[in-house]
Amino acid sequence: MKLKRCLVDIIYKNKLCITENPFGTKRLWPYSYVEYFYNDFCNRLIKKNNSPNILEVNQTNKLNLKMWELFFDEPKIEEFMVEKVISKNFKKNFKYDLVIINNDNFFSEKIIINKLICSLKPEGTLVVENIGYQTKEVLKLYLNNFNKLRIEIMDFRLNSFILNNCILVIRGKEKNIKLPQLFYPFLMLIKFLITEFIISVIMKIFKKIK
Repeated sequence: MKLKRCLVDIIYKNKLCITENPFGTKRLWPYSYVEYFYNDFCNRLIKKNNSPNILEVNQTNKLNLKMWELFFDEPKIEEFMVEKVISKNFKKNFKYDLVIINNDNFFSEKIIINKLICSLKPEGTLVVENIGYQTKEVLKLYLNNFNKLRIEIMDFRLNSFILNNCILVIRGKEKNIKLPQLFYPFLMLIKFLITEFIISVIMKIFKKIK
């Protein structure tokens, strides 16, 4: 039985975090993605595939790529700018276990969403980082893909008070999905919407005070 690896420890040990390195990753701090999502996700992934195919879109911080090199056993890592995803030359035949993109690009064109989802393996995962204050876009994504995809929004703003400290996790639809698996993402969406409403009210109050 393989021992569980700790992505948090790997990041600190190799000085990849911005608290240890001015050029470090922000995924562990100030954002909450590594601690509350990537650590467990990567441990589940490595049980299925020691050397997964990973794509990072518009990733300018090379230390975010270094995390995967240190955690997995010889992963196949690629990085594209979003313009390449949109282009006709984007690799349609090559499939990824994990695709990551920043929210700044994800909702800009529908073709980006479709191409990235199509680039996943059957059990692959698309992660959209820095989702926050995007109520209309998130709801539209849920409504348009309710019967096609499993979509979960993970809101970490109560752990670290940053407006966009949330991620979208998108996977293909399972054939034999159980009721709790449908109910939990719905609760997470409700939590996101309530938090969005509270933040919008607070921001309006502050504007009036100014």
